[in-house]
Amino acid sequence: MAAPFQLRVVALVLRPLSPVAALPHIGVLVSSFLGPSSCLSLSEACVFGSIQLLDWIWESSRISVNDRNPGWSLTNYLRSEPFYHQWQFREGLQNAARRGDVDMVKWFFDHCSGLEVPSEVVTVAAENGHLPVLQFLLENDQGRNCTHEKKLVELEEDTWEDSVPVMPEDWTGPGNVVRWGGHATREAVRNKHFNVVQWLDQHAPHQNSEEETNDIISVAANGGMVAFAESILPEGARVVEYLRDRAQSDAIQVLLDSNLVRGNQEASATAIYTLAREGNLDMMKQVAKLHSRKRMSQAWITRWEWGMSAACERGDLTMVKWMSEDRAGKEALRRSNDKMLFVTTDILQNAAKNGHIDVLEYLFQLGWADTDASTLIDAARGGRLECVKWLLENAPPYDEDNSTSSAVVAAAEKGHLAILQFFHDMDTATSNGPKRRRVEQSIEWWIEADKAMDKAAANGQLEVLKWIHSHRYDGCSESAMEDAARNGHLETLKWLHTNTTAGCTASAMDYAAFKGHLDVCK
Repeated sequence: MAAPFQLRVVALVLRPLSPVAALPHIGVLVSSFLGPSSCLSLSEACVFGSIQLLDWIWESSRISVNDRNPGWSLTNYLRSEPFYHQWQFREGLQNAARRGDVDMVKWFFDHCSGLEVPSEVVTVAAENGHLPVLQFLLENDQGRNCTHEKKLVELEEDTWEDSVPVMPEDWTGPGNVVRWGGHATREAVRNKHFNVVQWLDQHAPHQNSEEETNDIISVAANGGMVAFAESILPEGARVVEYLRDRAQSDAIQVLLDSNLVRGNQEASATAIYTLAREGNLDMMKQVAKLHSRKRMSQAWITRWEWGMSAACERGDLTMVKWMSEDRAGKEALRRSNDKMLFVTTDILQNAAKNGHIDVLEYLFQLGWADTDASTLIDAARGGRLECVKWLLENAPPYDEDNSTSSAVVAAAEKGHLAILQFFHDMDTATSNGPKRRRVEQSIEWWIEADKAMDKAAANGQLEVLKWIHSHRYDGCSESAMEDAARNGHLETLKWLHTNTTAGCTASAMDYAAFKGHLDVCK
């Protein structure tokens, strides 16, 4: 076993104190008091990039159940609990590979044996272009010369295939084995690490499936790497078939230059949406011109609406005007106002939540309408007070059937106290000036004050809670305590307990415990 650790700063301080420095255990004891917490996990320590820190944690850990220290600490389990040991090996390697720290990766291989390196380690190394890490993994993979079998991995909403070496059933080392595959090639392509892509293709004991290859082509095509995408296309396929809603303008320019979008309206519709997000009006006009005389498909109209929403979100009035004046923009407006159609669009809402009053003014002039008050609600949710005021003065009159009270709830949820104060002033004003125009419709803005309290509590908006309690208090439900506990808002819980009748429920304790909020449980 290595010599007990002593911090350099402790050694320097003790050096002039000869009688104390002569006692070897003193420096160790002081260092253990000042050093890393026994609850710092090995994998978390990797982010500091210190091999000495890893050595400290390793040497501080217990090697058997009988050797454990009294009390609870992670060092009791790092080497004495097999499942925790394996988990820290996997998580720590991912952090080391993400950093590109070959020395740290080697440290894990030197200290752990008989374990399996997950393909996620390969993927994060490839994603960040750390070829030396990949080379080390291959050189030290005890299964590299073994037969490999494909295994499907399902993790949350993601799936992929790994190539796993077939080892003897009783194999426990020496060394470790590596699972190759995952999304390593795809992520290397996404970040343009083509030296890594080439190395994986030539050296990694893994062959990408047809599905993974299609995914790689899609990432390349949509990322503007059209030449690379073409180099790995299946026979008879075209790059345009792989365009998605997140294609970059570089890819669209190549497709325009090669005339690949002229005959494909769906791909062109996708391009319109991309260019709207990026604010590239000139290229958008080029794409739209190719289809100006064709019958508009449903996909074309839908993505045109998406593009208008993106332009509204950015506040790009020039683009909004051009798109609105196009026949597709006029069709989008017609569909929005057709009571016989159920059309969902966030064109107005995106402008409102980002405070683009000039865009709203233009759209209202064209005939767009906030029929269900969703635009007003999003303006309140986004904290856009001037936009809220403008809508109340210029939108078609709101009434109690428009869910307008939800604007108060949305503002409370996001902590926008100024907007709550504005609605309060409107509700209590006595003058008939401009601010009173909507009040005269007898809208009960605060009919959901209790729900506003609940939402504010759930998000830890303590100042909002205090203000509502002082000015509009109608009580709150058990959800206030439960959701505050679920989200770990301790100060909010204390305030609710002292100032309201919302008691602590068993569910509140359960939610806090489930989410790991120990301070709340206490």
